[in-house]
Order: sequence, then C-alpha cells, then structure tokens
Amino acid sequence: VYSQVEFIEAVNEYLNSPKEALIKSDNTLIKILVILDRRVGKRTLENMHNTITTEEEIVQYFYKLRCDAEGIMEL
Repeated sequence: VYSQVEFIEAVNEYLNSPKEALIKSDNTLIKILVILDRRVGKRTLENMHNTITTEEEIVQYFYKLRCDAEGIMEL
C-alpha cells in the first residue's frame, strides 16, 4: 500500500530517470511501471527473466502479464 505522496514521488522518479537505472530500482512500484512501459522492448524483458524470480510476487505477476501480452515464452 502506497500513500499518495509515495506514489507521486515514485512516478516523478520514473519520469525523470533513464530506463537503465529504473530497471535496477529497489522500489516495487517503479519496477512495475518499467515492466508495463511500452518503451521496454522484448529483449529487455527477456533479459529480466534471470532476476525476476527474486522480485516480489506482484512484480512477477506484472512481468508475466507483460510477457503474455508480448507473446514472450517464459524461459
């Protein structure tokens, strides 16, 4: 559960940071936004596969959802 302030701060960080830095973020909300971002391509999603198992369950859920939408087979 995020407060309104935490949500706004996460979105501001997301909008003002490079994609490469955001992928390595510790913030769950930012990771979800990165996964859902259309600018993140299939290759990047495939490269995230090795580390996604260590993420929180909600991040894994959105990763699976995006992979399904992109037609990426989970390895």
